[in-house]
Amino acid sequence: KLVTLKTTIATIKNAKTWDEVAEAGLDDMGDLFDNLNDSREQLEICARWPQMLKQVDKQLKDLDKQVTKSKSLVTKLSAKGIDVSVSFNAFEVGVAKMKAVREAAVLKMQGNDAQGAFDLLQDDLFGQMDDVMQNQQTIQTMSNLGSFNAQFKRGLADAQKQINTLKRKKIDTTELVTMLAESKTKGAEVLTL
Repeated sequence: KLVTLKTTIATIKNAKTWDEVAEAGLDDMGDLFDNLNDSREQLEICARWPQMLKQVDKQLKDLDKQVTKSKSLVTKLSAKGIDVSVSFNAFEVGVAKMKAVREAAVLKMQGNDAQGAFDLLQDDLFGQMDDVMQNQQTIQTMSNLGSFNAQFKRGLADAQKQINTLKRKKIDTTELVTMLAESKTKGAEVLTL
């Protein structure tokens, strides 16, 4: 496109008459510049492509590590009677889809469809990242709830010790006993959920 534009400009410069200028393609100059501008946008995408692909590969590698880590968490949670297999399966499938999108984008780029490759990565990979990560966050949250149980029991035991100490000192602990009972009830509700 650039060569065609340069040739047209050179022919117009060398023209001796208006008819020669018209034959050289003066009327087509606007279209030539528009086509050149479209090509420039594709060149910019192509120039950014290696960096974008490197970023995608880094994120997919990180997601693979998180899948492995989440798998061990799912196994530990399953042993405790907590089933997060649906979230894990959705996470694993989401990561696999993202890898497939990456490969499809590479094929589009190799097929000279830079804009299509760029759009595919933007929409179907980066656009889906939050949805995929929510499944991993669910697994992580459930794993943290396991430590909640231990911390909660420890906190209840400490509170009971303090109440017992206050009772020995002949201090009224009626309100504290009521609050402790409410805390036990709420904690049991959280663990049931």
